[in-house]
Amino acid sequence: MTSSTESKPTKMQQALHQQDASLDELSAGMDRLKNTTQAIHEEATEQTRLLGGMEGEADEAQSELDADIALTQARIKEDKSVWKLQLIVVALSALLVLILFQGLFG
Repeated sequence: MTSSTESKPTKMQQALHQQDASLDELSAGMDRLKNTTQAIHEEATEQTRLLGGMEGEADEAQSELDADIALTQARIKEDKSVWKLQLIVVALSALLVLILFQGLFG
């Protein structure tokens, strides 16, 4: 009878075998979790790098926009000054014409 008992696994051996199988499944799950976590980390690192590049480009674009706005404002002031000068030239020309007419007819 001892030979038949030796060929049948005992409850303890079955429990150990089942525990080993559970640990193997747990280990495989942990490996999958580790791989997923590494992939997420790599993706987050890449996204951070891309966002950093975009931030620099946005800063550069903002600087260019600020410079364009300042240039436009300066040109608007210039246009107002030119308009005033043109008005003065017209007024002086009219005054000159009046003086000439007064000198000729007066």
